[in-house]
Amino acid sequence: ADVSWSFKTVLEKPVLVSVQPEEDALNVPANTDVVLTFNKAMDITSGSVSANDTPLPAGTWSDGNKVYTIASPEFAYETFYVIEANGFMDTDGLAAEPMTWRIITKPIKDKEVKASFNFAEKTDIGVGVIGLDVIFDKSMDPTKGRLSANGMQLPAGTWSNGNTTYTVSSPWLEYDTNYVIIASGFVDADGVPLGDVTRSLTSPKGPIIPGPSNKPDSDKTVFELRTLLHAKTGVTATGQISTSTQLIVATGSAALHEAGCCTACDAIRMRNPVVCYNISIPGGYRGEISLYIPIPVDAQSALSYSVLHCNKGVLEEHPGEYLDGGVTSVWKKLSPFAVVADGPFVPDKTVVDPPKTGNQPSGWLGVALLLLGMAGFALLRRKSKAGR
Repeated sequence: ADVSWSFKTVLEKPVLVSVQPEEDALNVPANTDVVLTFNKAMDITSGSVSANDTPLPAGTWSDGNKVYTIASPEFAYETFYVIEANGFMDTDGLAAEPMTWRIITKPIKDKEVKASFNFAEKTDIGVGVIGLDVIFDKSMDPTKGRLSANGMQLPAGTWSNGNTTYTVSSPWLEYDTNYVIIASGFVDADGVPLGDVTRSLTSPKGPIIPGPSNKPDSDKTVFELRTLLHAKTGVTATGQISTSTQLIVATGSAALHEAGCCTACDAIRMRNPVVCYNISIPGGYRGEISLYIPIPVDAQSALSYSVLHCNKGVLEEHPGEYLDGGVTSVWKKLSPFAVVADGPFVPDKTVVDPPKTGNQPSGWLGVALLLLGMAGFALLRRKSKAGR
């Protein structure tokens, strides 16, 4: 005989298994995420979350549409919140029970981020390298924030001490110089922004030089007509230079400011220079300095040369004089330099006219200094050959 029966299918309702922040959570960070976890896949078009009757931004679904996350809804500090989740349904159209829970965010006293700024010599990196340390009073987000000095963005720094210390070590910062430092975009680990902070600082007076002279006292520094040679690159500098200093020449990626941070250095890159150096005399000098910059052999047959200079973010250009495998020029400021071959000097509106900046040698003094530089370079060459 045939047997028949009837039955009714009962579908399981979705359940909100857990929430973050949890019920009655205290000291909740203001930038915390709100996370709802269900026991089954949900209809991603359903549901909403509010805090103190104010709708929160729409969230995103993950884990097979079981987890709903509202990223950093920006709660206020030191506030009691009643959070409500309503209208969430599964893919069968069954609704989860509404849920209400309560939290209290962090006290207002924890909101302020404090920072101190200090210049320091980075002798572990090299003589003449200055570092800038920014020390925060709490852990920071290591992906946020940059520093600028006198309007020029500095390279990205490194974090240490539990993301409380941010350090930029750069051969581009000069000794005994007044800087306006701006810290922007820094955010603490809770998402609280530091805001733009401006500090006026003066860098150290001079580096620690190995040997009995040590760091020179600024009131007792002796200046003499000297020619300094950087043995590795062959760069020489001639002028009234401190007797207790040396010539610092940075090469490679340290020769120019970081791409995108300095319009002058970016313009230098576009000119395809044959050589780039960041040149400094950290112990100090007076007046103008005659530079001799060696160039590669394959660039020594050019018809003309230009020497490009980044003067604190401003591009300057001088014609260069070829001499014995290199190019000479005279300057008042030292920093990133580059030599361009087959680039006749043509004044351009976008390039600072050297006589107006004070960096172009003036009259007989500049000529004399250039000749002294050539003589000093030739003497160093003879001594080098005699010693071999």
